[in-house]
Amino acid sequence: MKKTNPHFILNKYFGYKSFRPGQLKIINNILDKKDSLSILPTGGGKSICFQIPGLIFSGITLVISPLVSLMKDQVDNLNSKDIRSCYLSGLLSKSQTNTTYDLIKLNKFKFIYIAPERLKSKRFIKVISKIYISLIVIDEAHCISQWGDSFRPIYKQITNLTKQFINCPIAAFTATANKKVQTDICNSLNLINPYIYYQSFKRTNLDIEIINCHNQTIKNISLIRIIKEHQNEIGIIYCSTRKTTKKLHDFLNLFNIDSSFYHAGLDKEKKQNIQVSFSTGHKKLIIATNAFGMGIDVSNIRYVIHYQIPSNIENYYQEIGRAGRDNQPSYCYALYSKNDEKIQYQLLKTNKEKIEDFESLKLIFKSNQCRTKGILKYFGEKSIDCKNCDYCKKIRYKSQLMIHISNHEIEFLRKLLVIKKNNLNLSRKFPITDTLLIYIALINPRDIKQFISIPGIGLGFINVWYTPIQQILAWKWYNTFLVLIHVRE
Repeated sequence: MKKTNPHFILNKYFGYKSFRPGQLKIINNILDKKDSLSILPTGGGKSICFQIPGLIFSGITLVISPLVSLMKDQVDNLNSKDIRSCYLSGLLSKSQTNTTYDLIKLNKFKFIYIAPERLKSKRFIKVISKIYISLIVIDEAHCISQWGDSFRPIYKQITNLTKQFINCPIAAFTATANKKVQTDICNSLNLINPYIYYQSFKRTNLDIEIINCHNQTIKNISLIRIIKEHQNEIGIIYCSTRKTTKKLHDFLNLFNIDSSFYHAGLDKEKKQNIQVSFSTGHKKLIIATNAFGMGIDVSNIRYVIHYQIPSNIENYYQEIGRAGRDNQPSYCYALYSKNDEKIQYQLLKTNKEKIEDFESLKLIFKSNQCRTKGILKYFGEKSIDCKNCDYCKKIRYKSQLMIHISNHEIEFLRKLLVIKKNNLNLSRKFPITDTLLIYIALINPRDIKQFISIPGIGLGFINVWYTPIQQILAWKWYNTFLVLIHVRE
């Protein structure tokens, strides 16, 4: 009796005494062999929802997951609990793959994890047709709908597999799906009278802040300040294009900010190394496209920055949802600018439906209303103001801060430099722009190497201005100035 009791399995293998909201309902429906679609927010404990039924069923559970990192993490975790599990991936050697197939034929595993691309393998299809599959799990099921054509086209072919296992329940999971996407998932997977579990999308531990950046300088300065505010914490910066991830990585290197960049165009080994270094905490900051994040099991990501506006609300919600999975306060910043809109319109081209989705996100970013309320409305939820976003807190990251500095403190700095110039009898035209002064104020360079790293400064500038600027920065008033430029309204 105990072996078929979900509470007993939960405590024995996972060490928990009680289920999170919704988990037991999902488990019981799977145990009743009903098809299901579960929409659980990131960190909602979805793996337990299919692993417990998988342990109770007499056969094997086949899990289709889009990322190798997720498969490996879950397989390692299950094996550490003496639950025999495996995954098939292109990263395995030929010898490892052959051994895994041999063990599958001998029914040595309770859980088999594959990427959807594995469904193209005739060898795999032949092997699983000869074993007893009692549950098919489809993780990140939204890939079959919104991302199916561009991110994982093979998801559309999952139904070819499920047709071979007519009496096998199908359990689909995702962290985000509005009504339209839910319907599309159910239809695409041919789910029969599915049980649909929907948990509120509201994340009370996330602070959302939209920063209006009127030019690239303000955006970059805001970015650096945010990173410095979260020094030694784990974060992700999302960009719209592969080119921007590399460019931003190089830019942050100028300020001695350590990061890695990630996008789908990198080779498999490099992507795997980045995922591992981030998951183990060796790399604290990743700059990435939306190819990064699904399946990354890092609970203490403390901040997410959208350097460029994403293409829709689903992507935005998925990406900010990677912060604070440990339920601790975490922060989500979007550096919003008009130029980013142009980039998205170019990427979306003439796809009317996707443009409409993008316009919905733009409205949330630009409107004077609770950000969370706008997101929840899109997903069909009614909500009162969240009290956690910039609108509800009546604050704005001071995008106007540069102007305030320019009008007062930067002008003071400029006058001091003019005095130095006159004292040194320098006849050269005054070459320092407001943008350059902002960078100098932000970085507070201590030596020539740090000076030369500032965009727009070369050896000619250093020869003339290094000594007077260094003397000014060393003055006691400047420490007060540094505090002032970090203050919010």
